[in-house]
Amino acid sequence: MAEPRRFPPPWTVERAHEDTFAVKDANGIVLATVHCRDDLQKWSFGHSKLSSEEARRIAKAITRIPEFMMQRRGFYMHRAKRCGAKTRSGKPCQSPAMANGRCRMHGGPSPGAPKGNQNAFKHGRHTREAIAHRKAFSLLIQAGRNAVNL
Repeated sequence: MAEPRRFPPPWTVERAHEDTFAVKDANGIVLATVHCRDDLQKWSFGHSKLSSEEARRIAKAITRIPEFMMQRRGFYMHRAKRCGAKTRSGKPCQSPAMANGRCRMHGGPSPGAPKGNQNAFKHGRHTREAIAHRKAFSLLIQAGRNAVNL
């Protein structure tokens, strides 16, 4: 059975006092208060205080927290599929798996360099063309030896 929420939605904003907005849950419990002072805006030290409109917007944003949490409801890291790769200790890896079925350490997000990657080119000894040239040259030498030994 699902554990009951301690602060059930919907959360609402109420003007508790002329200088305060209160965010309450469905049971009427005050979850947050946002303070404001409109009368101080005209003084030099009043620039660091919130106006009532700013405080109301912040309180309204706080009431939207349950909505954002409900959107992520299906994402629980402890329920994620596990990697399962054999570790050095011989046990299966318990890190969460990515889309490819392995974790970031055993399968990583990168499938490697793309085909024909010029950034990885060093000397060309092991390219397909170089291997084909060596093989053809080797066959030519072998054919020459066979012709001499006849």
